[in-house]
Order: sequence, then C-alpha cells, then structure tokens
Amino acid sequence: MGIMILNKLFWREYAKHALRSEPLIRHCMNEVDSLYAMTTQQLACRNNDRFMQLFKTAYEKSSFYHQLYESRGVTPAQIHSLDDLHKLPVITKEDVRKHAQHMRVSPTWRLLSNRTSGTTGTPLRIYEEWHTVWIEEAYLKYYRKKCGFNHGHDLLVSIRGQLDRKHQSIYIPNSHCLFLSSFNMNEHTGKYYYNLVKQYSPRAIEGYPSAIYRLCQVWDKLGLHLQIPLTFTSSETLTPQVRAYIEHFLHTSIFDHYGNTERSTALSETFNHQGYFEVPGYGINEFQEQGIITTSLINPSFPLIRYQVDDKVTLCSNHNSCSVIAPIAQSIDGRTCQAIVGKDGTPFNGASLTYLAKNIPNAQVVQLVQDNVGCMTVNIVPANATKSIDMNKTHAIINKLMGGDNIDCTIKIITSNQLIYSTRNKLQFIVNRCSSTLSSTSK
Repeated sequence: MGIMILNKLFWREYAKHALRSEPLIRHCMNEVDSLYAMTTQQLACRNNDRFMQLFKTAYEKSSFYHQLYESRGVTPAQIHSLDDLHKLPVITKEDVRKHAQHMRVSPTWRLLSNRTSGTTGTPLRIYEEWHTVWIEEAYLKYYRKKCGFNHGHDLLVSIRGQLDRKHQSIYIPNSHCLFLSSFNMNEHTGKYYYNLVKQYSPRAIEGYPSAIYRLCQVWDKLGLHLQIPLTFTSSETLTPQVRAYIEHFLHTSIFDHYGNTERSTALSETFNHQGYFEVPGYGINEFQEQGIITTSLINPSFPLIRYQVDDKVTLCSNHNSCSVIAPIAQSIDGRTCQAIVGKDGTPFNGASLTYLAKNIPNAQVVQLVQDNVGCMTVNIVPANATKSIDMNKTHAIINKLMGGDNIDCTIKIITSNQLIYSTRNKLQFIVNRCSSTLSSTSK
C-alpha cells in the first residue's frame, strides 16, 4: 500500500509540473513579462480595462452578483472606472461558502475546483480556469528567475505538506524537485534529511517558514550544517527572528511571498529586500485597518470583486515611486506560526494542517487546541446541523498526517459561539496553550 501511495504521489506531482511546463505557459510568461515592463500609468489603464470587463461580465452572467448589486441599488451606469470601485459592496468568505456555484460565470465542466481553509480553519470551495493556473505559474517562474532561480533547471527542495507522516521524501525528475515531508521534522529524521539534501545540492529551498525553521533547528542540534543559496517562503507570517535564524544557518537569502488560494491578492518581497510590492496586474488591493479588500484580475470565470481578506498589512509611509515593483508594504500579518506538537517533538504547523481542516466532510469551521504536548482537541462546527461528522474519516486523516501513536486526539462537535478568538478578535485555527511549542516563531 505504501508503494502504491508513493507512486500515486509521484505521478501526481510529475503530471502537475508537466501541465504547467514552459511550452504550455509561454503565452502567459510573455503576458507577465509585459506587465512587469509597464509604467505605473500603463498598468493603471490596463487594470481599469480589466476591472470594467470583469464587473460587466459578473453583472450580466453571475446570478449572485446580479442579485447582490440590484439589492444594493447598483447599476452598470454607475460604474465607469476603478474610481467607482468603492460603490460596490464587500463580499466575505461566508458569501463564497454559500454562493460559490452562483458566483461563477462559466460552466463547472470548464473549471477546476479547489478548497482552501485560509488562516482560520473555515473551508470553502473556489473555482478557477486553466489560464488562471498558468498565469499563476508564470508569475512564480518570472519572480524566482529574477531572484536567481530557474525552474526546471535548478534543483529545488520543497517542504509544503505534499507528503504525509509515512512518506518522508520523493524526487520528481521532470521538475528537479525534492519533496520532504513537513510532518516528519524531528531529530529521528534529521540525519536522513541532511544526507538527502546534501546529496542533491539544491540551489533553493521553498516551504512554510516554520517548517524550514524547524529543519534548521534539528540540523543545528545535530551539529549538521550546509548552504542553500536561496530560500522562498510563503503561507505563514515570516517574523524577523525566523528570517534571521534561517538566513544565518543556511547562508541563504530569503524571498517571501504573500497570496491566497482564492487568487485575489499577491504581494512579493522586493528583490533588494526593502519590503513587499504588489504583483503587477494580479489584482486590486484596498488596504484598510481591518484587512485587505481584494479584487482578482486573473480569474474572470470566478469573479471575486471586493473580497474581504482578514490579514493585515503595514504600509510603507513613503510609497511614491513610478516603478510597478516599488515597495508598498513593510510587513504582512497573516497566518502566524502556531503549531501542534506531537509526542516525538515534531511540530505540525498551521499551514500544513489545513489539509485536515478542508477535508473533513460537513465541517464549517475546524479549530485545533493543544494544552499538553502529544494531545489535541479538534473542535468542529458542522456546516449542516442535521448531518453528522464522520469521526472515522476525521481520525484517519489525523493518523495519516500526524501518526496515530504520536498524538492523542479528542474530537468535539461545538457551536460557533464556543470557538476561541484571539485578543484582536480573529478566529484562531490553532490554539496552543502548552509551553513546549515554537514560541520563538510565533507572534
């Protein structure tokens, strides 16, 4: 069974790279090249045209948006440009969760389905077209090439949750990518990972900041050291302490990226590490105190217009450059690096455990609570109170990711008013109350 699963993982990642390879996305790469080459005025005109087409299509073809705008008294005659964007109502994750089927403007057979739990453990389904997948890949390849890394040529180590507890590593030859399991970062596997990475001699490593940080900690404790020139982090808040430790230990340069599965916003670290810039042509961001209101420009088949994202951005005080890649943000407060710690000391970070949150049937909200190392309570708010939660499947997912003998788990069905919120009134996906945790990586 293990070999069969490993083969399935191999061919999944092999096919994933093949379907995003350069011959298929060359037209998208040319588009991204042109966006980066634009002046701010040219980009503003292009974004305005793209928004107007997006709004018109959503109003005419999406029953959700048509009804929403009519109920708020918004008509096409009132929207002339991006200057009128504020006239449109804000939509939330709850709107997407309830009305995703009615938001799309293309038939489902033409779209790919994806699920996300975001930073709060509240799963929702979104749709995207193949062009969206390809343009996303083109943005990634362009950015990393500017950082000094060539996808498909240079070797990459990836620690992003593709592998579970039982499968420690897998190498995909067509992408030159070595995957390591983020669910096995401990002193028992440290030497194995070190020898493997040293053997492949990668130019870059990518992953969740907490997973890379943990791997460095393990190697440091075992007295093992090596150099990886480039590090690409995403999906969690990168704190200054974690950045400094990783860069010092790996003799590396970190380039951080912020985005979401909904494809509505993207900010990348500047090439000279002076903050974050808005990825040109990706979307429209309205930065507010309570979060970001985003409008995606790359997924017209599933329009997200003025979509509320709760993550907070600290803006630069002197943003006045004519460059489209000038820094606009100093820092981003998204998913923090809280973790559930197993009996063997392995920390399971929030980004990797989103697989658990989004794969429990009928779960509207999933919250993980730890009071003691090796023990975890899974709080679940059902999406439909008349349907039960499949306890066997939930336990099976937990055992697959964390190891049945590595975590004692209690599952509780609760109501939404029993959920735990932070002092800033933000719903927490992971609540870790024990002292033995990645406190140095958390905010």
